[in-house]
Amino acid sequence: MPKLSPLGSSDFREVVAENRYYVDKTGMIRHLVEGAKVQLHCRPRRFGKTLNLSTLRYFFDCRGEYRHLFDGLAIAADEEMMTLHQGKYPVIELSFKDIKASNYTSAMQSLTTLLYNEWMRHTCLKGIFEYDNLVADMAAVVKVGEVREYLFRDAIKKLGDLLYAYHGAPALLLIDEYDTPLVEAWLKGYYDEMIEFMRPLLGVALKDNKSLFKGVLTGILRVAKESLFSGLNNFISDAGLRISPYADKFGFTETEVKAMLAHYGLNGRQMEEITAWYDGYRYGGIAIYNPWSILNYVAEGGQSPSPYWVN
Repeated sequence: MPKLSPLGSSDFREVVAENRYYVDKTGMIRHLVEGAKVQLHCRPRRFGKTLNLSTLRYFFDCRGEYRHLFDGLAIAADEEMMTLHQGKYPVIELSFKDIKASNYTSAMQSLTTLLYNEWMRHTCLKGIFEYDNLVADMAAVVKVGEVREYLFRDAIKKLGDLLYAYHGAPALLLIDEYDTPLVEAWLKGYYDEMIEFMRPLLGVALKDNKSLFKGVLTGILRVAKESLFSGLNNFISDAGLRISPYADKFGFTETEVKAMLAHYGLNGRQMEEITAWYDGYRYGGIAIYNPWSILNYVAEGGQSPSPYWVN
């Protein structure tokens, strides 16, 4: 019996628990461990970025038992990664996708609430003086909607420091759609104010930070390093323009598409149709298919192709 479609599911644990079809991208875990300390991966919308970050979160997170989620996947055969890195690190997980506002104050209210909620998620730190004090100060500001940048400017760095001290392991920082606040600020006319906040927020968290295991950011656009990531060492920006071990880790390869079609009982005619419609990308010289379009096409039984991504 075919597995359920993963369409609309971006949480790795949910995909596995609900027996949904998963295109195995766990091979990126070794590349992450062996690669640069700070990594920025830029791809179009609906290209699997959020699901990939979720996969990383469940692999590395030390705050739960998630090892079983990887049974039968590529990474499970990598004994070194499973022994040395699976479930070994605290994880700071942020998504900036909803930081969209018409003015700076509204954007900062959303952003500081997001940072506050991430602090609140790490309940293991309750009882630590610095944690309790900062959470109380953040709560007072968030509750009334005030904008006090100084309270949050190094919120990621401080949280990482506390997690490192508590767990004895550096933190993995995952930021999805890091560029959304800046794109919105540019379009709405408050870019200068937003970049002044974002530069230290990310810079302090990512630069020469001994409490950081890895920093992984995803987005659509690459904001100039000089504007946002100036001074960062051991930093890679992967936009798929050059040969990279990550070239096939976002989006679907032709082999992966064929395997999915076979799983759902769709024949060769559909593959020819899919190639004509959705084989529109090259990353590192590899043909990559738009996953959002492929998943929609398969979910509709391969009856008729449509411009799903455009829609």
